[in-house]
Amino acid sequence: FDDGSAFGGGLPFSGYSPLQGNHNKCPDENFCKGIKNVLSCPPKNSTGRNGDWISVAVKESSTTNKGVLVPPRRKKLCLRNINQVWHRIKDEKNFKEEFVKVALGESNALMKHYKEKNLNALTAIKYGFSDMGDIIKGTDLIDYQITKNINRALDKILRNETSNDKIKKRVDWWEANKSAFWDAFMCGYKVHIGNKPCPEHDNM
Repeated sequence: FDDGSAFGGGLPFSGYSPLQGNHNKCPDENFCKGIKNVLSCPPKNSTGRNGDWISVAVKESSTTNKGVLVPPRRKKLCLRNINQVWHRIKDEKNFKEEFVKVALGESNALMKHYKEKNLNALTAIKYGFSDMGDIIKGTDLIDYQITKNINRALDKILRNETSNDKIKKRVDWWEANKSAFWDAFMCGYKVHIGNKPCPEHDNM
């Protein structure tokens, strides 16, 4: 939504698990249909005025990150699924399944907001994808309760790792799984673009 900025070959499908995805073309319909129980997301109704950018919940906002503001898109990111089930996430597979739902829910909400403005929607999707990467990698600057819950879920999954190994593991896990998340974003996007190819995630 308007926030003063831009809002800010693969294998044949049979070679993939249902949640692996394929970043070289639009995802197979079976992949998209396999994403279940996607909840509604916060509406993208920001006005885009300066007041929508706030420093609330920014980590170390009075020292290291002084002056950092949170854009409206980050506050509205579709994390509702995760906040309801984080305590039940037991392993990497569960975590991936829940974040695939986040990606599709976010994409659906963005496409609904932008209607026929597909280029604007795609730009917003790329920002949302990048935000998701920051959360999973542990580089997110936001300290909302929902972010803390996500970190708790990841700490539980990686409980046998040392602190340094946890950081590397999170980054490596994002790199290994981000194509599936991008495909989930594309599941919402492709409904509105007809027979055009889906873009790649540009290695974000």
